[in-house]
Amino acid sequence: MGIKTYFAGVQCPEADEYINEKGLHRLLSYWNDKRMLEKRYHQGLKTFLDSGAYTAWTKDAKIDVDEYIE
Repeated sequence: MGIKTYFAGVQCPEADEYINEKGLHRLLSYWNDKRMLEKRYHQGLKTFLDSGAYTAWTKDAKIDVDEYIE
């Protein structure tokens, strides 16, 4: 059994393209990476999702629970 590595953080466009082309695992934040999350989902790429709750809390923002569940 191998270790699964999830790439995280905001990279340059070339790095993101490489990660997507190779089908590598990616850690995304619901709060920060909504667009990238939807794109990866439709491409069937493996993604680990962080809720982004801490970031939203520090910005005094609200997360739409129904949108989050969807």
